[in-house]
Amino acid sequence: MAEPPNLQERLGSTIRVFSKDGRELRGTLRVYDEHQNLVLEEAEEYFHQKLLRKHRFLFLKGGNIRMVEI
Repeated sequence: MAEPPNLQERLGSTIRVFSKDGRELRGTLRVYDEHQNLVLEEAEEYFHQKLLRKHRFLFLKGGNIRMVEI
């Protein structure tokens, strides 16, 4: 099993997040907590590789996250 990412080292960096419902989100990691809730800044939301919308800030609940790529 893979090690969980060290998110502290990635604050201020661009990450990709894959949700359980199939969306891909890309943005700058600003905040996270022990439940893997994340706040992304200047986030882009994709579904089937098609851009759906852009968000100034986006809160992602940790329970809805399938994978984080750093």
